[in-house]
Amino acid sequence: MPRQVRIEYEGAIYHVMARGDHREMIVRDNEDRTCFEKSLEEVVGKMGWHLYAYVLMGNHYHLVFRTPEANLVRGMTWLQSTVTKRYNARHKQRGHLFSGRYKAVLVEENDYLTTLYQKVCRVGIDTLCAFKSSESQVSACFCRCRKLSVE
Repeated sequence: MPRQVRIEYEGAIYHVMARGDHREMIVRDNEDRTCFEKSLEEVVGKMGWHLYAYVLMGNHYHLVFRTPEANLVRGMTWLQSTVTKRYNARHKQRGHLFSGRYKAVLVEENDYLTTLYQKVCRVGIDTLCAFKSSESQVSACFCRCRKLSVE
């Protein structure tokens, strides 16, 4: 059965998620986190996306953003392949970093967007609090939430 076609249109808001292949780590240390952030910043700039929030966990991430143009697929293809290439080069690995296709859920511009935004931020804060109470040296989570201003 062929894959479902992604729904893309100007002004769409998405909640995008991807997990590490075999639920393995996609971020091992702060240098990996910085590399992911740099790649995310690049794709947001290239595609003109409005990034509302993201949380980067050890083995997965969540993004909430608006696409002024219908360019979700092009941007996500660039992001995931770039993060994978940089990760593999740094760790001298080959192959997939992410497990299959990313999940993209269209978000209606209503109370659900606010709830989603708060949930993504809450996941990051809860995980960060759990991390700070442990003895681990490597951050398990990195979260950025911007003030939600829907145009």
